[in-house]
Parts: sequence; structure tokens; C-alpha cells
Amino acid sequence: MNNLIFIHKETGEIYTCFFDYQFHSHQNDVDILHPRELLFYENLHEKRKKTFLSGRYLIKDLLQGVVPTKPNLIEIRKGIFDQPVIYHPKYYDWECSLSHTSSNITAIIFPKELVIGIDLEGNQEEMALKTKGQITFQEKMLCISNGIELFELRLWSAKEALSKCIKTGLTVPFQLLEINEISKRNGYLEILFKNFPQYKVLSFLIQDECLSFCIPVQLSIDKKIALLLNSAILK
Repeated sequence: MNNLIFIHKETGEIYTCFFDYQFHSHQNDVDILHPRELLFYENLHEKRKKTFLSGRYLIKDLLQGVVPTKPNLIEIRKGIFDQPVIYHPKYYDWECSLSHTSSNITAIIFPKELVIGIDLEGNQEEMALKTKGQITFQEKMLCISNGIELFELRLWSAKEALSKCIKTGLTVPFQLLEINEISKRNGYLEILFKNFPQYKVLSFLIQDECLSFCIPVQLSIDKKIALLLNSAILK
């Protein structure tokens, strides 16, 4: 578990979130599931069971940093667009975002005042095929002129993270999520959107995966934490 600190650029207000990134490794921890979660879990196929259980485990583990509670008393329900929603009176003021690849899983919990979407993507070759015809010429030139590697992966992940903030998922036309600015920061990219100027994405490469945080544009990330994420020293 890691504290993730965001700072409001104008007011100086500090927001502490809890974040983690790890391997899928909790296949036997069904005792952490709420009774309704367990019923749902038992009807899943084996591959989906792994990601479902890992996701619930990770979110509930992060919630222990707020107020310790027995995990099986916490229910993580699916929202209308399949987003995870925390159900427990102790965590009324907290929300979460979750993402995974075939190997790893990541989650963040954050105060209700914020809006944050997280996304994790891997497999650049598959992403190049998936994004064919979806990336605009301007976006491609923007990446090439900035010397950005794995740009298909990073653009897709940024848009996926934004879609979680606006709570649509990738059900909207992909062009609506067009990126119009990319800046290189100290170890990560800052990505801005043509039609959603109120949001930005912080994009990190961790080994061969892309980790994206979509946050309000007024927030900045603590520099030490940005370096920690960039070096993948996540404990």
C-alpha cells in the first residue's frame, strides 16, 4: 500500500489517496468476500474468478488504511457502467478505481471530493492492432514529434482512464476523447484532452505496462511519489 499525495495548485489543499500495484496473487482468499460477492464469484469462470478476487482483495486492503474493518463486511458492487462502488457505512466518503492486465492489478481509493480514474494496459503489439483507425493523425504526429515510445499503449490507456472519470467507459466515440497536448515531466507524461480540458492524465511506464491516472487538471502529484512510480519501487 502506498500513500498517493495530490495537491490543489490554487488552494494548496492536500489530498491523501491510497494506491497499490501488484501481481494477481490472492486466488485462495475467498474469505475476504462479502456474502453477495461470494455468490457472484461462485458463478464466474476460472479466469474471471482470479481478477475478481484480486480486485476485491486489493480495494479492501487499501480501505484498511482509512479505518480497519473485517473485509467480508465490505461489499464492492458493480455500478451501472461496471465501475466498482464501495458499500460500507465507514467508507461513505471514499470512492475507488480499479484496473488490471493478465499479470497485474492496480487500484486507488480516494476522498469523495475528488474524481480519479486509473487504467493499466500491457501488450503493445495487441494494442497497435486495437487502436488501428482509432488514433487521429494529429495524435500520432504529437507522439512522434515528442519522441514518445509505445504511444498506442499510452494513448489508449489515457483515454480509458478518462472514460472512468466521466463514467461512460469506452462507450462514447473514441474521437470525443481526442488528446491535444502531451508534455514530458520528470519520469512521466502529462496528457491533456481537446474536449475535456478539466482533466489530465499522468502516464507512467512500469516495465512493459502503462499505468495512467486521470485527475482534475487543478491537481499536481507530489514529486517524490512521481519518482517512486516511475522507478516502479512499489512496496
